[in-house]
Amino acid sequence: MGHPKFKKILAEMQEVHDKKSAEYAGEDPLGNWREVADIGIRPWKGAATRLTEKYARWKQLMRSLKDDPEAMLEVLEDIAVYCVITMILYDEDQEAKS
Repeated sequence: MGHPKFKKILAEMQEVHDKKSAEYAGEDPLGNWREVADIGIRPWKGAATRLTEKYARWKQLMRSLKDDPEAMLEVLEDIAVYCVITMILYDEDQEAKS
């Protein structure tokens, strides 16, 4: 069954992902994430690097004396989405090895 807000948050994340994919990626919804392969970086490792940037931003927000709920929720959503994208790219990498 799960928490009702969980499904709502996932649906909102899907909407944002769809919108950003259309803006950045073109035909391949993760095409912009795969660009690093051109310079010899595995896409899931590139995604993990981007994830560390979001984590650094999250830590900065937690240390800040200014309470900014909108920024906090935005960075937490970014982290969640980046984790899913990293999972997809990692899975594709593992499948390619098989």
